[in-house]
Amino acid sequence: MRDDDAAVRRQRRMTLGRRLGLSFGAMVMLTALLGLFGMNRMDRINDRTETIATRWLPAVRMLGDMRSLANQLRRAESEHILNSGQADMSAVEARLADLRQKLTALERAYDPLVEHPDEDRLFADYQQLRDRYFAETERLLPMSRAGAGRFEEARAQFLGSRASSAPAASAWNAAPARWRAPARPCPRSCSRSSA
Repeated sequence: MRDDDAAVRRQRRMTLGRRLGLSFGAMVMLTALLGLFGMNRMDRINDRTETIATRWLPAVRMLGDMRSLANQLRRAESEHILNSGQADMSAVEARLADLRQKLTALERAYDPLVEHPDEDRLFADYQQLRDRYFAETERLLPMSRAGAGRFEEARAQFLGSRASSAPAASAWNAAPARWRAPARPCPRSCSRSSA
C-alpha cells in the first residue's frame, strides 16, 4: 500500500505541463520509429523494383523476342519446302541464316540475366532442344532442295519429330519461370544489393 501511495504522490507532483511534455515526447518517438521503419521498407521496395526493371522485364521481353524469332524460323522453313525455284530457296536460306544469327545474339544477351537455378536448367534444356532442332533443319533443307522427288519426305520431316523440338515451344516454356520470379526467394542480385 505504501508503494501505491508513493506512486499517487509522484503523479500528483507531476504538473500538467510535464504530463503533456512526456506524452508529446512519446508521440514524437513513436512517429520517428514508424518513419524509420517505413524508410527501411521503402528501400527494400525500391531494390526489388529496380531488380524487376533491370533484370526480369528485359528477360521476359527477350524470351518473347526469342519465341518470335523461333516462329519466324519455322515459317521460313515451311516456305523453303513450298518453294520450287532455286533462287527462292536461296533467299529463304539467307533469311534462315539471318534469323539464326539474331537468335544467337539474343540468347547471348539473355544468358547473363539468368540468375536462378531453375532458370539455368530451363535455359540449358532450351539450348539442347534448339541445337537438335537446328541439326534437323540441316537434314531438312537438302530434302527440300531436291524438289518434288523428296517433297513428301521433307514434309514429313518438317511436320514430324521436329515439332516437339521447336525452339519456340522451349522459349515459351522457359518464360513462366521469369513470371513467377517474385514468389521465389530473393535472387542473387537482390541479396547483393542489400548487403
